[in-house]
Amino acid sequence: MVSYTGKRLLQTVFVLFGISLITFILLQVVPGDPVALMLEKRADPETIAKVRSQLGLDLPYHVQYLNFINHLFSYSPRKNIESFPRMWDQPYK
Repeated sequence: MVSYTGKRLLQTVFVLFGISLITFILLQVVPGDPVALMLEKRADPETIAKVRSQLGLDLPYHVQYLNFINHLFSYSPRKNIESFPRMWDQPYK
């Protein structure tokens, strides 16, 4: 029973690694530059380069993957919720 559980846990680790790797690769091969889409047409190349650097998109892929895994394990919903502006603080458009 213990060996069966150990084998299943080891398989789970490999499956989760595979899923995270596939997800990262799919996010990398999506067409278009995410920074250019985020800033639209109003940004000059210098600003785009600065934002790419801030987001870590100018790093090698293996470093980006390690950052991706680190962010998966250090998820803080409170931090993410507080980063968005509240609806009632924004003027009606």
